[in-house]
Amino acid sequence: MPPLSIEKFTVQTNTRGVPLIAVGKRYTQTTSATNPPSASDGVALLFAHGTGFHKEIWEPTIESLFESSSPRVIREAWAVDCQNHGESAITNEATLSEHPRLLDIWEYANALATFRREVIKQDKVIIIAYSAGAVAGVLVTMFFNPPDKIPFTSIILVEPPLFSKAMYELHKTPMYSAVAAMTPLRRDVWPDFQTAKQWMMKRLPWSSWSPEAMDKYVAYGLRELPTMHYPDKMGVTLACTKEDEAAAYASGDDDFDAHWRLNQICKKLPVHIIWAEINDLFSKELKDSITDPTQDRTFASITRVAESGHMIPQEKPKLLAKSILAILQGFSNFSSKL
Repeated sequence: MPPLSIEKFTVQTNTRGVPLIAVGKRYTQTTSATNPPSASDGVALLFAHGTGFHKEIWEPTIESLFESSSPRVIREAWAVDCQNHGESAITNEATLSEHPRLLDIWEYANALATFRREVIKQDKVIIIAYSAGAVAGVLVTMFFNPPDKIPFTSIILVEPPLFSKAMYELHKTPMYSAVAAMTPLRRDVWPDFQTAKQWMMKRLPWSSWSPEAMDKYVAYGLRELPTMHYPDKMGVTLACTKEDEAAAYASGDDDFDAHWRLNQICKKLPVHIIWAEINDLFSKELKDSITDPTQDRTFASITRVAESGHMIPQEKPKLLAKSILAILQGFSNFSSKL
């Protein structure tokens, strides 16, 4: 397959009175000059990442999707950074330093909404959102009301942490508690990129990742020092500071808001869930509570990725792409009703 064409775009959000930039990338593949897709062919995919990651963590999955399909199925793919993650964190460094703890998941949802409203021109757009990004992937619909006017064809949620208040304690598996406790204490400075990669590859969770995901994380999840956060240090550090990453585990009612909204949007458009086969970060009870048919939520499909834990995009990007493509095949001749 020829290399994907990648273009960079930015939008500005102002959710809480402070302007921030969200950086996104558009991925397309070269089309055949003799058999080009028609204007109505294909869908646009809008990817949202999880806590501590960045838009490029989706690239192994995106590449696999394009390799296994055509523009008649996937016209283009978009991946967007949360404003304090990845390239966006570097772009917003001065603002974030001046306004610590400014962001919550609503800011990311607003970035996704702004990309949909101002940049993505395709009629058929499907959100694919992972982990904390899945919360944003549901809350983005709150920026388009009434629910009948949501400008998305479907939503695919990958390992979504969407739970009710009644289920709040059930989601705290030993792994979740350990990650929440260790994140603010984690190592975040290394002499150089190669040393950082070697250190990570000897430890979980990085040692379980695919080589492609590991390379993307080193290239885009790390940045050179000094920074405004560490003005006196040299080497490399995290693009998303460990303090900002840890804040996601102490968020307020955003997950509950998304859980409530999920009940509404399941009635308006197809919502698909992709779970990991291994119940590590989130318990089986939590997962079952989200897909419980007695809770007035009906999902278009529920899929499990074999031999994967919570970090499916990093551990099994090709298997994840296969699960996504199986869902997309049902939209190849889909005409949006919205």
